[in-house]
Amino acid sequence: MCAGELERALQYVERCLFGVRGSGMAPLEIQALGARAWILGRAGRPTDAQAAAADAAELARRIGDDGLLAAAENEIARVALARGNHALAAEHYAAALAGEGPFSRPIARLERAEALARLGRCEEAERELRAAALEPVRAGDWPDTLVARISGVQGLVAAARGDHALAARRLQEAADGWRRRIGAADAGERWTSALADLGRPISVVEPERELGRVLDDLEGLAVTTQPEV
Repeated sequence: MCAGELERALQYVERCLFGVRGSGMAPLEIQALGARAWILGRAGRPTDAQAAAADAAELARRIGDDGLLAAAENEIARVALARGNHALAAEHYAAALAGEGPFSRPIARLERAEALARLGRCEEAERELRAAALEPVRAGDWPDTLVARISGVQGLVAAARGDHALAARRLQEAADGWRRRIGAADAGERWTSALADLGRPISVVEPERELGRVLDDLEGLAVTTQPEV
C-alpha cells in the first residue's frame, strides 16, 4: 500500500480474508477489512471501500470490540469524506472519536473539522480544531503535516463565512505546507512509524493528494470571487 502497489496489496488482503473468515479470528478479519477499505478507496473504488468498512464495523459490533469498532467508524468516515458525503463523514468521525481505537485521533478530528466546514457548520468545525490541539501526538500522526491540515480547515471556515481574503491566505499556507512535504526522503520511515504506532497504516498521509485537494479549493475560491462581467 505504502509503495503505491495497490493491486498487489489488495491480493494480499484478499488472501488474508480467505484464511480468516469463519476461523474464529474476527479481530484479524476486521483489520483486514479495514485495510481492504483503505486500498479500495485509494484505488478509486469508493463504493467497494464503503462496503468493506461497513462490514468491518458490523463484525466489530457483533463481537463487542469497541476499539476495532471505533477504527471501522473512522474508516467509514474517511471514505465518506473522499466521496464528498460530508454529513456522513462528520457523523462517523464523531462515532469513532467517542471511543478509543487504532487510528490517529488528531487527524480524525481535523478531517471531521473539514467535513463540518464544508457543511457550513463553522462553530462546530472550530471546536474540533481546538480539540485536535489537545490530542496527544505520536510519530504515526505525522505531526509536521498537522499545521498544513489546520490551515486548510481554517481556510474552509473563512470561505464559509464569506471572508475570501482570509480563506485564500490560509489555503495558500496549507498548499505551501504540503509542498514542503512532497518528495521528503523520510516517507518510508514515516510509514514505518505509523505501522509501529498504530498496528496498520491507517494514518498514512499522502502530501501529493492533499496538495491537490487544497489547490482545488483555491481554484474554487477564485471562481467564487471572480467579478461578474
